[in-house]
Amino acid sequence: MMVQLACADNPAFIPSDIEIYSEPPSYTADTLRAFRTLLGPKPELWFVLGGDALASLPRWHHPEHVVELARLAVVMRPGMSVDLNALAVHLPGIADRVTLIDGPGLDISSSVLRQRLASGQPVRYQLPDSVLEYIRAQRLYGAM
Repeated sequence: MMVQLACADNPAFIPSDIEIYSEPPSYTADTLRAFRTLLGPKPELWFVLGGDALASLPRWHHPEHVVELARLAVVMRPGMSVDLNALAVHLPGIADRVTLIDGPGLDISSSVLRQRLASGQPVRYQLPDSVLEYIRAQRLYGAM
C-alpha cells in the first residue's frame, strides 16, 4: 500500500504486488527472477539501492543472481564511497553492472526513518505526505 501511495503522483512508476503473492521469505534475487519470467529477456531490469546496501550485497541471499539479473543503480548519500574492487572479490563483474548516482543532499535511510517514527521525531518532507498519513493511520513503526 505504501509503495502505491508513493507512486500515485508519477505515471512513470508502476508499483508491483509480486512480493505480496510470493511465499516468504522475500529475497531480491527471487523477485528479480519473477520479473524476468514475467517480462521476458527485454527490457533490461534496473535495481535501485543505496550505497550502504551495495556494501552489504555480498551477504545477501544469492547476490550473484542479483548482479546477473539486473543492472544496479546505486544512489550515493553524502560522504559515502563505494569500493567496487573490494566488492568484485566476492561478486566478479559487478563493476560493469553498477551505475553510481549522486543522490540528493539528504543523509536519510529507511532504517533512520523507522527509528525517527518509533521515537516520535518528525519525518515530514522525508516521506510523501500520503505515505506518512498511512503510517500514522495504521500505527506502523510506533508512529502516532
